[in-house]
Amino acid sequence: DIYPYGGMLIAVSGSGKTSSLFEVAHLHFMIYFQCTTAEELKMRNKRVSFENDQTYLEYSKSVMKSCNLGGDKSVTMSQAKENWAFASKRAVIELIARLCILCRMAHEREKKEAQNFGLIVTPWEYLVQQQFSDMVDFIGNIVDKLNDQSFKQLNDLFESLVTYLRQKNIIGDFSSNDKPKFMVAIDEIEE
Repeated sequence: DIYPYGGMLIAVSGSGKTSSLFEVAHLHFMIYFQCTTAEELKMRNKRVSFENDQTYLEYSKSVMKSCNLGGDKSVTMSQAKENWAFASKRAVIELIARLCILCRMAHEREKKEAQNFGLIVTPWEYLVQQQFSDMVDFIGNIVDKLNDQSFKQLNDLFESLVTYLRQKNIIGDFSSNDKPKFMVAIDEIEE
């Protein structure tokens, strides 16, 4: 019920994939990952966006540092399974941390509503908060606190955050047409 649909935009550079995602982010809450790595940023002849996602950079450094890749990039099956388990768990923690940003925004707006400001969180504000605010420390603190949790505990936390956002009327069920939906976008994926 939380994540029943998926899709991809695949096209040449400059064709409007990122612009299309940003248009959707005006209507629906989007966890947006811009997957530009530190190595890609160092390459002078590679086209990368000027707006690099600092929290994704921290995520990719963490995964690369913790995974055993072997000297020649070959690994045993057990090492590959360990690497996959670590990277998967770290990705779930990253999703939870991004959801915590939205929960924090909703909580702050709720306090203002109590003061008769009447403000709600918009999907576009959420995207801007993720991309153009310094979230590295906020997300880093959440990652540090959740690293020792099991997948079951992380899944329960993820579902409770989504439930909280639904109860606050921030996001709707996928079947409703009257509220913004929740989606994940992964942009700038390279080979």
